[in-house]
Amino acid sequence: MKFQYKEDHPFEYRKKEGEKIRKKYPDRVPVIVEKAPKARVPDLDKRKYLVPSDLTVGQFYFLIRKRIHLRPEDALFFFVNNTIPPSCCPFCLTGTEMLSDGQLLPSWGFPLLQLLVRKAGEGDF
Repeated sequence: MKFQYKEDHPFEYRKKEGEKIRKKYPDRVPVIVEKAPKARVPDLDKRKYLVPSDLTVGQFYFLIRKRIHLRPEDALFFFVNNTIPPSCCPFCLTGTEMLSDGQLLPSWGFPLLQLLVRKAGEGDF
């Protein structure tokens, strides 16, 4: 999956910005959320989030669902490096273990999440 943010901002810029944010907020994880190209979901009002490191991916799912006013019958998926992170995983681990850019170190940059939303059909669950 392509990330527009990665294409718009070179690695050095992302690295510097991530270091600056991590220094100022050591107990938070900076996260970029982008909508997948074919996702039929309203745009988010912002794509950068400063997430508490103890917040789980499942709790973040809930927050994003509320922000985009997603109906209960619609499925929401997050992808980090083409992998769906476990919903019980805290963001402090997501940021260090599943970075979407292999060049980034754990204390730098942003985990990049991509949203994919699809309508649940009969027999999907």
